[in-house]
Order: sequence, then C-alpha cells, then structure tokens
Amino acid sequence: MSISMRILGAVAAVVVCSTSAMAQSEDETQEKPKVLFVQHADEATLSDGTLTLNGTGNHMIVFADRPLRAASVVPTEKLIDAWNEGKDSFAEDPPNAAVIGEVDGKATSLIVEITNPQLTDSNLTFDYTLLEGPDSLTLEKSYIIIDDSVFADMNLLVGIMTNNSGEVAASQEAAYPDSEISTD
Repeated sequence: MSISMRILGAVAAVVVCSTSAMAQSEDETQEKPKVLFVQHADEATLSDGTLTLNGTGNHMIVFADRPLRAASVVPTEKLIDAWNEGKDSFAEDPPNAAVIGEVDGKATSLIVEITNPQLTDSNLTFDYTLLEGPDSLTLEKSYIIIDDSVFADMNLLVGIMTNNSGEVAASQEAAYPDSEISTD
C-alpha cells in the first residue's frame, strides 16, 4: 500500500471517529428543559427541621426554561402526588429550594434541601436541611422556589401542567376557571 493511501485512510478514520464523537457529544449535552416551582405563602416558618408555609392557597406556579418555555398555575397537590414518581424522583434526589421573604421588613433569603412534603388545608410543610442562611426564623410575605426537577420528563410534566380536558393550560383561567387566584 502506498504512503498516500495510508495517509488517506488515516485521515478518513480520524474524520469518521471525530464525526461520531461530535454527534455523541451533541446528544449528551442536549439538555432537557428545567422545570421550577414557585409557591407563595403568607408566612414561612423554619423550626426544628420543619419548613411550614402558612396560607399557601391551593395552587402553585410551574414553569419550564428554554427551550420549552411553558408555564401554568397548578394545584399544589399535583406536586405532592408526583413527588415519588419517575426516574430520579424528588424522593430519591431531594430538591433545593430558595425560601424568600421579609423579617422585620428586611428582605431575607436562605437555601434549603426539602423532603417529605405534606399539604393540610392551606399549609404546606417540608422537612428541611439548611444549606445557606439563617435557621429557625419566620418570614412574612414569603415564597419558595423549588429547583429544577425530574418533571422535565415530558410525560410527567404534561400530567402536572394539564387541565382536566388533557390540554396544556395556556393560563390559570384555562386550567382552573373556578379558582380563587386571579390574573386580572
């Protein structure tokens, strides 16, 4: 075999291998959309490893980042019901949450890892592990933002973000026309 054929064969092998590696890298780096949850509350109390959100109402905001960019207002119980579902569930890999509110009129925030959600009337509780910020306090005008989740599994996400007719809710009114929440 001539030297030029060997060089041509080596170049072809490098091109095939690098094209295959690039295709594999693109597949591996293509991310699923991130899904975040926001729950408002009149008050958030952190004490003895329990985060209690008082006055939450019955709905939370769920939205997906690029490229999906979907958003809806959903019953809080849907998050609770789906907590243990799917590969890499929140039960298996607990989410972090930013807890934000006011203490004596001053903005305060902290980061916790949350587990074991319980919804009773308009109170939502979690067990928590403090990751950053003050512990054992009460925040007024509070809300939590729960980090990206396994709900990027599209089947589970669509189940959470759909109304009773199975259509993805374009707005809170479309999903829950009789709810107490208003977007007016």
